[in-house]
Amino acid sequence: MLPILLATSLLLGVVFVYLLWTRDWEHWEKKGVVGPKPSFPYGNVKPVFDANETFGDFLERTINKWPEEPLIGFYSFFKPMLIVNDPDLVKVMLIRDFHNFVDNAIDLSCVDSLLKKSLFWIKGYQPWKETRALFTPSLTSSKQKTMFPIMVESTQRHFYGRPQNEAEVFKAIKLMLHDSILRIAFGVEVDLINEMKNVDSPYKEYLEGDLFVDRKGSHLLSCASHLAHWYLKFSRRRVVSQERHDFYVRFINSCVDARKKSQETRNDILQAIIDIEKKAMAEGKPGFTPEDWASNMLTVMLDSTETIGLVFKLVLFALARNPKEQEKLRTEVLKNGSKLEDYDYDKVATLKRMDMFINESLRVYPPLMGLGKICVKTTKLGDVVVEKGTFLFIPTSSFQMNPKYFPNPTTFDPDRFANTGNVKSCSFLPFGEGPRACLGQRYALMAMKILLVKFLVTFNVSLEGDLDEPVVHSKKSPFINVFQEEPKWKFTQFE
Repeated sequence: MLPILLATSLLLGVVFVYLLWTRDWEHWEKKGVVGPKPSFPYGNVKPVFDANETFGDFLERTINKWPEEPLIGFYSFFKPMLIVNDPDLVKVMLIRDFHNFVDNAIDLSCVDSLLKKSLFWIKGYQPWKETRALFTPSLTSSKQKTMFPIMVESTQRHFYGRPQNEAEVFKAIKLMLHDSILRIAFGVEVDLINEMKNVDSPYKEYLEGDLFVDRKGSHLLSCASHLAHWYLKFSRRRVVSQERHDFYVRFINSCVDARKKSQETRNDILQAIIDIEKKAMAEGKPGFTPEDWASNMLTVMLDSTETIGLVFKLVLFALARNPKEQEKLRTEVLKNGSKLEDYDYDKVATLKRMDMFINESLRVYPPLMGLGKICVKTTKLGDVVVEKGTFLFIPTSSFQMNPKYFPNPTTFDPDRFANTGNVKSCSFLPFGEGPRACLGQRYALMAMKILLVKFLVTFNVSLEGDLDEPVVHSKKSPFINVFQEEPKWKFTQFE
């Protein structure tokens, strides 16, 4: 009798879990929204979690089944989610009804306190608005002009003697980006070249260390950060390593303390935030905690180094894959100056072909496969009522390869951006759109244009092998475009 009772209880338990898990699996069908049929337990995202396809592959495969549908429903485990397959509806989300979709879908804050208040991950309109206000005074056009010569000097310093091989080239890019932001954001002057030779240097540890706790587990964390927040809350796995967390807190707060004690006033990002803190405290509001400082400045450091480095590598790849376009760019650059020092902020702004080339590079080789948002207030999107808490994904890479928006999309053609007014609104989103678009867009473009000028006057950039061979992205990087195999780069120096 007891075995029968146990078996019955187990069976009832399994049935209960199944019914609970699948209770919302008719959510989109009831609303008249098309989409693939889910299967237990993953819903529709098993290939992404199993690393058999990227999330971009999933979005493209799903859209290809219903190409004319503006909204397509799918399920991540037990949670209903939406693909927004219409740039007009994307415009509603990101601009007109921004307040209803203010939060980004990606979330790692529940397992990393440093990320909780970081600008990209922060949740809620008012917290986002207050955090963004810390950085906007430092990213005006006039401030960009003061940053330009610092970035040029950093580039010259780290490309001095001309790197001799692929490893040295990418090391020079990394050091240039870090050197620039240390000086621009913190007013810190440090010789990173010599620091990298010092085994006891904290900078060496920082630059060579790993941001993440477990690279092997980063695929699962990346998937969960977009598609299964419940897993992160359940597992409580750290994302940023404790060593890197401690470094950020120590380094950033030592800069803050030193600046406050010296009473020196400088024209940098750190000073701008100190001034905002002083004003807030004068109004009776609390100052920033050490972790507040580390969290805010972590955004500055990561976006100015890791993110720009990733994007520039894709731009460099486009340069190598398209030698005729590379020559057109080189011609434009040499008309304005034979070396990087010939350029200033205003002269770089005149490089229109370079602007077109960067845009086309980011269209064909987008760093992100999609953008995710969370509906924070039940609202109507098109003909469908979207409930609070629903995750919505914008298939940016699919838009950018859709012939409806970009004729002959597989052809690399910078001229399509000769008049950006001809590009359909919200069909090209390399930096997002609307109030929550990337705040550092102009800084990133300035850094990449400085690096491109340096490369074009110094190297011919090429790749070994067939240039027409399809680019394969790693399935273990579900949301960020990473090469499955590192390209075989060739940097041939000019005499």
